[in-house]
Amino acid sequence: MKNFIYILFFLCAAVGSFAADVVGDLLSKPSANKYEAQIISEAVAAPDDSAARKILLDATSKDWAGAPLLFNLGNACFKLGYFDEAVRHYNAALQKRKFFLCYKNLAFALEAAGKTEEARRAFAAASAISGNSDVQCLMRLADYAAKDGDYYSALSMCSQALIYSPDNMDLVYAKCLFLMRASLAAQAEASAFAAFGKSRQSRFLRVCSKCAFDARNYAAAASYLEMLLRLPDSGRDDKVSAGDAYFGAGAYRKAAHFYAQASGCDAKLQNAAFAALNNSDAETAEFAASKIEDKLARARVAGIVAARAGRTAEAEKYLEASLAAAPDDAVVLAELADARFAAGRYAESAELFSRLRSFDGCEKTALFGLLRSAIARKNYKSALALCGEISSKYNSAEVKAAAAKLQKYADELEKSAQ
Repeated sequence: MKNFIYILFFLCAAVGSFAADVVGDLLSKPSANKYEAQIISEAVAAPDDSAARKILLDATSKDWAGAPLLFNLGNACFKLGYFDEAVRHYNAALQKRKFFLCYKNLAFALEAAGKTEEARRAFAAASAISGNSDVQCLMRLADYAAKDGDYYSALSMCSQALIYSPDNMDLVYAKCLFLMRASLAAQAEASAFAAFGKSRQSRFLRVCSKCAFDARNYAAAASYLEMLLRLPDSGRDDKVSAGDAYFGAGAYRKAAHFYAQASGCDAKLQNAAFAALNNSDAETAEFAASKIEDKLARARVAGIVAARAGRTAEAEKYLEASLAAAPDDAVVLAELADARFAAGRYAESAELFSRLRSFDGCEKTALFGLLRSAIARKNYKSALALCGEISSKYNSAEVKAAAAKLQKYADELEKSAQ
Protein backbone atom coordinates (compact mmCIF):
# COMPACT_ATOMS: atom_id res chain seq x y z
CA MET A 1 0.00 0.00 0.00
CA LYS A 2 2.81 2.42 0.89
CA ASN A 3 4.51 1.57 -2.41
CA PHE A 4 1.36 2.43 -4.36
CA ILE A 5 0.98 5.80 -2.64
CA TYR A 6 4.60 6.64 -3.52
CA ILE A 7 4.04 5.69 -7.17
CA LEU A 8 0.78 7.60 -7.31
CA PHE A 9 2.39 10.79 -6.05
CA PHE A 10 5.40 10.30 -8.31
CA LEU A 11 3.13 10.25 -11.35
CA CYS A 12 1.12 13.22 -10.11
CA ALA A 13 4.22 15.33 -9.58
CA ALA A 14 5.49 14.41 -13.03
CA VAL A 15 2.46 15.86 -14.80
CA GLY A 16 3.30 19.37 -13.57
CA SER A 17 1.90 22.02 -11.31
CA PHE A 18 -1.68 20.93 -11.77
CA ALA A 19 -1.08 18.04 -9.39
CA ALA A 20 1.53 19.57 -7.10
CA ASP A 21 1.31 20.59 -3.44
CA VAL A 22 -1.65 18.39 -2.63
CA VAL A 23 -3.11 19.26 0.74
CA GLY A 24 -4.58 15.82 1.24
CA ASP A 25 -7.76 13.91 0.65
CA LEU A 26 -10.72 14.38 2.92
CA LEU A 27 -12.23 11.27 1.38
CA SER A 28 -10.33 8.01 1.54
CA LYS A 29 -7.65 7.32 -1.02
CA PRO A 30 -8.40 4.49 -3.41
CA SER A 31 -6.46 1.31 -2.70
CA ALA A 32 -4.68 -0.38 -5.57
CA ASN A 33 -4.91 -4.12 -5.88
CA LYS A 34 -1.74 -6.08 -6.59
CA TYR A 35 -2.38 -6.15 -10.34
CA GLU A 36 -2.89 -2.38 -10.53
CA ALA A 37 0.23 -1.76 -8.46
CA GLN A 38 2.24 -3.90 -10.89
CA ILE A 39 0.91 -2.06 -13.96
CA ILE A 40 1.54 1.34 -12.39
CA SER A 41 5.12 0.27 -11.63
CA GLU A 42 5.60 -0.77 -15.25
CA ALA A 43 4.23 2.59 -16.43
CA VAL A 44 6.65 4.46 -14.19
CA ALA A 45 9.52 2.46 -15.66
CA ALA A 46 8.36 2.99 -19.28
CA PRO A 47 10.86 4.75 -21.59
CA ASP A 48 8.49 7.62 -22.47
CA ASP A 49 5.04 9.01 -21.82
CA SER A 50 3.47 7.35 -24.85
CA ALA A 51 4.68 3.94 -23.72
CA ALA A 52 3.38 4.59 -20.20
CA ARG A 53 -0.03 5.54 -21.61
CA LYS A 54 -0.19 2.36 -23.70
CA ILE A 55 0.64 0.15 -20.70
CA LEU A 56 -2.03 1.82 -18.58
CA LEU A 57 -4.61 1.90 -21.39
CA ASP A 58 -4.20 -1.82 -22.18
CA ALA A 59 -4.74 -2.66 -18.53
CA THR A 60 -8.02 -0.72 -18.21
CA SER A 61 -9.85 -3.45 -20.10
CA LYS A 62 -9.17 -5.91 -17.27
CA ASP A 63 -11.85 -6.73 -14.74
CA TRP A 64 -9.57 -5.72 -11.88
CA ALA A 65 -8.95 -2.19 -13.28
CA GLY A 66 -10.12 0.39 -10.75
CA ALA A 67 -9.87 4.06 -9.88
CA PRO A 68 -6.08 4.12 -9.26
CA LEU A 69 -5.34 2.77 -12.73
CA LEU A 70 -7.78 5.11 -14.47
CA PHE A 71 -6.47 8.06 -12.51
CA ASN A 72 -2.87 7.37 -13.51
CA LEU A 73 -3.99 6.87 -17.11
CA GLY A 74 -5.60 10.33 -16.98
CA ASN A 75 -2.31 11.75 -15.70
CA ALA A 76 -0.39 10.11 -18.55
CA CYS A 77 -2.82 11.53 -21.12
CA PHE A 78 -2.56 14.98 -19.56
CA LYS A 79 1.23 14.89 -19.89
CA LEU A 80 0.88 14.08 -23.57
CA GLY A 81 -1.60 16.92 -24.14
CA TYR A 82 -4.56 14.59 -24.72
CA PHE A 83 -6.81 16.65 -22.51
CA ASP A 84 -10.20 15.35 -23.65
CA GLU A 85 -9.00 11.79 -23.16
CA ALA A 86 -7.63 12.70 -19.73
CA VAL A 87 -11.06 14.07 -18.80
CA ARG A 88 -12.71 10.79 -19.80
CA HIS A 89 -10.34 8.73 -17.68
CA TYR A 90 -10.60 11.01 -14.64
CA ASN A 91 -14.39 10.85 -14.85
CA ALA A 92 -14.21 7.07 -15.16
CA ALA A 93 -12.03 6.97 -12.06
CA LEU A 94 -14.53 9.13 -10.18
CA GLN A 95 -17.31 6.73 -11.14
CA LYS A 96 -15.46 4.06 -9.22
CA ARG A 97 -14.19 6.15 -6.30
CA LYS A 98 -14.55 9.87 -5.57
CA PHE A 99 -11.39 11.48 -4.16
CA PHE A 100 -9.88 14.94 -3.96
CA LEU A 101 -6.87 14.54 -6.21
CA CYS A 102 -8.91 13.18 -9.08
CA TYR A 103 -11.34 16.09 -8.91
CA LYS A 104 -8.44 18.51 -8.87
CA ASN A 105 -6.66 16.98 -11.85
CA LEU A 106 -9.98 16.69 -13.69
CA ALA A 107 -10.44 20.45 -13.19
CA PHE A 108 -7.05 21.22 -14.75
CA ALA A 109 -7.73 18.85 -17.66
CA LEU A 110 -11.12 20.44 -18.31
CA GLU A 111 -9.52 23.87 -18.21
CA ALA A 112 -6.82 22.78 -20.67
CA ALA A 113 -9.54 21.36 -22.93
CA GLY A 114 -11.29 24.74 -22.98
CA LYS A 115 -14.30 23.58 -20.92
CA THR A 116 -14.24 26.54 -18.57
CA GLU A 117 -17.50 26.17 -16.68
CA GLU A 118 -17.01 22.44 -16.14
CA ALA A 119 -13.50 23.15 -14.89
CA ARG A 120 -14.81 25.73 -12.49
CA ARG A 121 -17.30 23.25 -11.03
CA ALA A 122 -14.58 20.64 -10.67
CA PHE A 123 -12.28 23.09 -8.88
CA ALA A 124 -15.17 24.00 -6.56
CA ALA A 125 -15.79 20.32 -5.82
CA ALA A 126 -12.10 19.69 -5.13
CA SER A 127 -11.87 22.77 -2.93
CA ALA A 128 -14.93 21.72 -0.94
CA ILE A 129 -13.48 18.25 -0.41
CA SER A 130 -10.25 19.81 0.90
CA GLY A 131 -12.19 21.99 3.31
CA ASN A 132 -11.18 25.05 1.28
CA SER A 133 -7.56 24.46 2.22
CA ASP A 134 -6.00 23.76 -1.18
CA VAL A 135 -4.18 26.88 -2.38
CA GLN A 136 -4.21 25.97 -6.07
CA CYS A 137 -7.94 25.33 -6.16
CA LEU A 138 -8.67 28.51 -4.25
CA MET A 139 -6.57 30.61 -6.58
CA ARG A 140 -8.04 29.08 -9.72
CA LEU A 141 -11.51 29.87 -8.36
CA ALA A 142 -10.32 33.38 -7.46
CA ASP A 143 -9.11 33.82 -11.03
CA TYR A 144 -12.47 32.75 -12.41
CA ALA A 145 -14.27 35.19 -10.09
CA ALA A 146 -11.96 38.02 -11.14
CA LYS A 147 -12.61 37.31 -14.81
CA ASP A 148 -16.32 37.69 -14.04
CA GLY A 149 -15.60 41.03 -12.40
CA ASP A 150 -16.44 39.67 -8.94
CA TYR A 151 -13.32 41.00 -7.24
CA TYR A 152 -14.71 40.73 -3.73
CA SER A 153 -15.19 36.97 -4.12
CA ALA A 154 -11.73 36.71 -5.66
CA LEU A 155 -10.32 38.65 -2.73
CA SER A 156 -12.08 36.38 -0.24
CA MET A 157 -10.67 33.22 -1.81
CA CYS A 158 -7.19 34.74 -2.07
CA SER A 159 -7.30 35.67 1.62
CA GLN A 160 -8.35 32.11 2.43
CA ALA A 161 -5.39 30.78 0.45
CA LEU A 162 -3.03 33.07 2.37
CA ILE A 163 -4.11 31.40 5.61
CA TYR A 164 -2.40 28.23 4.40
CA SER A 165 0.51 29.91 2.62
CA PRO A 166 1.08 33.29 4.33
CA ASP A 167 4.59 33.82 2.96
CA ASN A 168 3.68 33.14 -0.65
CA MET A 169 4.46 36.43 -2.40
CA ASP A 170 2.51 35.39 -5.50
CA LEU A 171 -0.61 35.16 -3.35
CA VAL A 172 0.16 38.48 -1.67
CA TYR A 173 0.60 40.09 -5.09
CA ALA A 174 -2.70 38.62 -6.30
CA LYS A 175 -4.41 39.99 -3.20
CA CYS A 176 -3.02 43.46 -3.92
CA LEU A 177 -4.36 43.30 -7.48
CA PHE A 178 -7.79 42.14 -6.30
CA LEU A 179 -7.88 44.95 -3.72
CA MET A 180 -7.01 47.47 -6.40
CA ARG A 181 -9.65 46.16 -8.79
CA ALA A 182 -12.23 46.12 -6.03
CA SER A 183 -11.64 49.91 -5.69
CA LEU A 184 -9.87 49.43 -2.36
CA ALA A 185 -6.79 51.29 -3.57
CA ALA A 186 -5.64 52.54 -0.16
CA GLN A 187 -5.60 49.00 1.22
CA ALA A 188 -3.89 47.73 -1.93
CA GLU A 189 -1.20 50.40 -1.63
CA ALA A 190 -0.59 49.66 2.05
CA SER A 191 -0.47 45.90 1.48
CA ALA A 192 1.84 46.25 -1.50
CA PHE A 193 4.24 48.56 0.34
CA ALA A 194 4.38 46.18 3.31
CA ALA A 195 5.04 43.29 0.92
CA PHE A 196 7.83 45.26 -0.73
CA GLY A 197 9.42 45.78 2.66
CA LYS A 198 9.52 42.00 3.14
CA SER A 199 10.39 40.88 -0.38
CA ARG A 200 12.08 43.86 -2.10
CA GLN A 201 10.20 42.79 -5.23
CA SER A 202 9.64 45.54 -7.79
CA ARG A 203 6.14 44.40 -8.71
CA PHE A 204 4.83 45.63 -5.36
CA LEU A 205 6.16 49.13 -5.98
CA ARG A 206 4.41 49.11 -9.34
CA VAL A 207 1.14 48.39 -7.53
CA CYS A 208 1.87 51.24 -5.11
CA SER A 209 2.55 53.68 -7.95
CA LYS A 210 -0.59 52.61 -9.80
CA CYS A 211 -2.71 53.18 -6.69
CA ALA A 212 -1.13 56.60 -6.19
CA PHE A 213 -1.76 57.45 -9.84
CA ASP A 214 -5.40 56.47 -9.56
CA ALA A 215 -5.71 58.73 -6.52
CA ARG A 216 -3.96 61.51 -8.51
CA ASN A 217 -1.28 61.62 -5.86
CA TYR A 218 1.43 62.11 -8.44
CA ALA A 219 4.11 63.08 -5.92
CA ALA A 220 3.65 59.74 -4.12
CA ALA A 221 3.64 57.87 -7.42
CA ALA A 222 6.90 59.55 -8.38
CA SER A 223 8.42 58.62 -5.03
CA TYR A 224 7.53 54.95 -5.45
CA LEU A 225 8.92 54.95 -8.98
CA GLU A 226 12.16 56.59 -7.90
CA MET A 227 12.58 53.71 -5.44
CA LEU A 228 11.70 51.22 -8.15
CA LEU A 229 14.25 52.61 -10.58
CA ARG A 230 17.01 51.83 -8.09
CA LEU A 231 16.21 48.12 -8.34
CA PRO A 232 18.11 45.94 -10.84
CA ASP A 233 15.00 44.64 -12.60
CA SER A 234 13.46 48.04 -13.36
CA GLY A 235 13.03 48.82 -17.03
CA ARG A 236 11.93 51.22 -19.72
CA ASP A 237 8.26 51.19 -18.78
CA ASP A 238 9.14 52.20 -15.24
CA LYS A 239 11.04 55.22 -16.56
CA VAL A 240 8.03 56.18 -18.67
CA SER A 241 5.78 55.83 -15.62
CA ALA A 242 8.14 58.05 -13.62
CA GLY A 243 7.92 60.61 -16.40
CA ASP A 244 4.14 60.41 -16.30
CA ALA A 245 4.15 60.87 -12.51
CA TYR A 246 6.30 63.98 -12.68
CA PHE A 247 4.26 65.30 -15.60
CA GLY A 248 1.10 64.88 -13.53
CA ALA A 249 2.79 66.73 -10.68
CA GLY A 250 3.71 69.60 -13.03
CA ALA A 251 7.45 68.91 -12.76
CA TYR A 252 7.98 69.01 -16.51
CA ARG A 253 11.79 69.11 -16.39
CA LYS A 254 11.90 65.89 -14.37
CA ALA A 255 9.26 64.36 -16.63
CA ALA A 256 11.33 65.17 -19.71
CA HIS A 257 14.43 63.75 -18.00
CA PHE A 258 12.79 60.33 -17.54
CA TYR A 259 11.14 60.35 -20.95
CA ALA A 260 14.53 61.04 -22.50
CA GLN A 261 15.98 57.98 -20.73
CA ALA A 262 13.33 55.74 -22.31
CA SER A 263 13.28 55.24 -26.07
CA GLY A 264 10.16 55.91 -28.09
CA CYS A 265 8.79 58.75 -25.96
CA ASP A 266 8.71 61.48 -28.60
CA ALA A 267 5.00 62.20 -28.12
CA LYS A 268 5.44 62.49 -24.34
CA LEU A 269 8.46 64.76 -24.77
CA GLN A 270 6.40 66.98 -27.05
CA ASN A 271 3.68 67.18 -24.40
CA ALA A 272 6.28 68.07 -21.77
CA ALA A 273 7.70 70.79 -24.02
CA PHE A 274 4.30 72.35 -24.66
CA ALA A 275 3.26 72.06 -21.01
CA ALA A 276 6.47 73.84 -19.99
CA LEU A 277 5.82 76.55 -22.59
CA ASN A 278 2.33 77.08 -21.21
CA ASN A 279 3.96 77.37 -17.79
CA SER A 280 6.38 80.05 -19.11
CA ASP A 281 9.34 77.68 -18.70
CA ALA A 282 11.16 78.05 -22.01
CA GLU A 283 14.33 76.40 -20.71
CA THR A 284 12.53 73.14 -19.91
CA ALA A 285 10.65 73.32 -23.21
CA GLU A 286 13.93 73.59 -25.10
CA PHE A 287 15.43 70.71 -23.09
CA ALA A 288 12.43 68.48 -23.88
CA ALA A 289 12.54 69.44 -27.56
CA SER A 290 16.25 68.63 -27.77
CA LYS A 291 15.63 65.07 -26.52
CA ILE A 292 13.08 64.15 -29.20
CA GLU A 293 14.55 61.34 -31.29
CA ASP A 294 12.72 61.83 -34.59
CA LYS A 295 14.41 64.58 -36.59
CA LEU A 296 11.24 66.06 -38.07
CA ALA A 297 9.36 65.94 -34.78
CA ARG A 298 12.32 67.59 -33.05
CA ALA A 299 12.37 70.38 -35.67
CA ARG A 300 8.64 70.90 -35.27
CA VAL A 301 8.78 71.33 -31.50
CA ALA A 302 12.01 73.33 -31.59
CA GLY A 303 10.38 75.72 -34.07
CA ILE A 304 7.34 76.22 -31.87
CA VAL A 305 9.50 76.72 -28.79
CA ALA A 306 11.68 79.28 -30.61
CA ALA A 307 8.59 81.08 -31.89
CA ARG A 308 7.11 81.37 -28.40
CA ALA A 309 10.47 82.56 -27.08
CA GLY A 310 10.57 85.34 -29.71
CA ARG A 311 13.52 83.94 -31.67
CA THR A 312 11.82 84.57 -35.00
CA ALA A 313 14.60 83.69 -37.43
CA GLU A 314 15.35 80.39 -35.71
CA ALA A 315 11.63 79.62 -35.50
CA GLU A 316 11.08 80.25 -39.20
CA LYS A 317 13.95 77.96 -40.16
CA TYR A 318 12.59 75.03 -38.17
CA LEU A 319 8.93 75.67 -38.99
CA GLU A 320 9.51 75.99 -42.72
CA ALA A 321 11.32 72.65 -42.76
CA SER A 322 8.57 71.08 -40.70
CA LEU A 323 5.78 72.46 -42.90
CA ALA A 324 7.55 71.28 -46.04
CA ALA A 325 7.54 67.74 -44.62
CA ALA A 326 3.95 67.94 -43.36
CA PRO A 327 1.91 70.55 -45.27
CA ASP A 328 -1.29 69.66 -43.41
CA ASP A 329 0.11 70.41 -39.94
CA ALA A 330 -2.22 73.18 -38.83
CA VAL A 331 -0.27 73.92 -35.64
CA VAL A 332 2.97 74.51 -37.54
CA LEU A 333 1.12 76.58 -40.14
CA ALA A 334 -0.35 78.83 -37.45
CA GLU A 335 2.99 79.20 -35.65
CA LEU A 336 4.80 80.05 -38.89
CA ALA A 337 2.14 82.63 -39.76
CA ASP A 338 2.66 84.24 -36.34
CA ALA A 339 6.44 84.15 -36.80
CA ARG A 340 6.13 85.86 -40.18
CA PHE A 341 3.90 88.49 -38.59
CA ALA A 342 6.42 89.02 -35.79
CA ALA A 343 9.13 89.48 -38.43
CA GLY A 344 7.04 92.22 -40.07
CA ARG A 345 6.29 90.18 -43.20
CA TYR A 346 2.57 90.87 -43.02
CA ALA A 347 1.61 89.82 -46.55
CA GLU A 348 3.32 86.44 -46.15
CA SER A 349 1.66 86.06 -42.76
CA ALA A 350 -1.75 86.82 -44.29
CA GLU A 351 -1.14 84.23 -47.01
CA LEU A 352 -0.48 81.54 -44.39
CA PHE A 353 -3.50 82.56 -42.31
CA SER A 354 -5.63 82.29 -45.46
CA ARG A 355 -4.42 78.70 -45.91
CA LEU A 356 -5.21 78.00 -42.27
CA ARG A 357 -8.92 78.81 -42.81
CA SER A 358 -9.40 75.55 -44.70
CA PHE A 359 -8.40 73.40 -41.68
CA ASP A 360 -11.14 72.12 -39.37
CA GLY A 361 -11.35 74.06 -36.12
CA CYS A 362 -8.88 76.72 -37.27
CA GLU A 363 -11.12 79.34 -38.83
CA LYS A 364 -11.31 81.59 -35.77
CA THR A 365 -7.53 81.67 -35.35
CA ALA A 366 -7.13 82.31 -39.06
CA LEU A 367 -9.64 85.18 -39.11
CA PHE A 368 -8.03 86.96 -36.18
CA GLY A 369 -4.63 86.48 -37.80
CA LEU A 370 -5.91 87.97 -41.04
CA LEU A 371 -7.41 90.87 -39.10
CA ARG A 372 -4.07 91.63 -37.42
CA SER A 373 -2.30 91.47 -40.78
CA ALA A 374 -4.82 93.76 -42.42
CA ILE A 375 -4.50 96.35 -39.64
CA ALA A 376 -0.70 96.13 -39.72
CA ARG A 377 -0.77 96.80 -43.47
CA LYS A 378 -3.25 99.68 -42.90
CA ASN A 379 -5.78 97.94 -45.11
CA TYR A 380 -8.69 99.23 -43.05
CA LYS A 381 -11.47 98.32 -45.47
CA SER A 382 -10.33 94.70 -45.41
CA ALA A 383 -9.98 94.90 -41.62
CA LEU A 384 -13.55 96.24 -41.32
CA ALA A 385 -14.88 93.43 -43.49
CA LEU A 386 -13.04 90.90 -41.33
CA CYS A 387 -14.41 92.50 -38.17
CA GLY A 388 -17.92 92.11 -39.53
CA GLU A 389 -17.34 88.47 -40.41
CA ILE A 390 -15.81 87.68 -37.03
CA SER A 391 -18.62 89.49 -35.14
CA SER A 392 -21.31 87.62 -37.10
CA LYS A 393 -19.73 84.25 -36.42
CA TYR A 394 -18.37 84.60 -32.89
CA ASN A 395 -20.33 87.47 -31.30
CA SER A 396 -17.20 89.14 -29.95
CA ALA A 397 -17.82 92.42 -28.10
CA GLU A 398 -14.12 93.20 -28.35
CA VAL A 399 -14.17 92.84 -32.13
CA LYS A 400 -17.32 94.96 -32.39
CA ALA A 401 -15.62 97.73 -30.43
CA ALA A 402 -12.54 97.47 -32.64
CA ALA A 403 -14.76 97.58 -35.72
CA ALA A 404 -16.40 100.81 -34.49
CA LYS A 405 -12.96 102.40 -33.99
CA LEU A 406 -11.82 101.22 -37.41
CA GLN A 407 -14.96 102.61 -39.02
CA LYS A 408 -14.43 105.96 -37.34
CA TYR A 409 -10.80 106.02 -38.43
CA ALA A 410 -11.70 105.03 -41.99
CA ASP A 411 -14.30 107.77 -42.14
CA GLU A 412 -11.76 110.33 -40.97
CA LEU A 413 -9.27 109.16 -43.57
CA GLU A 414 -11.90 109.44 -46.28
CA LYS A 415 -12.82 113.03 -45.22
CA SER A 416 -9.18 114.09 -45.16
CA ALA A 417 -8.69 112.64 -48.62
CA GLN A 418 -11.54 114.82 -49.89
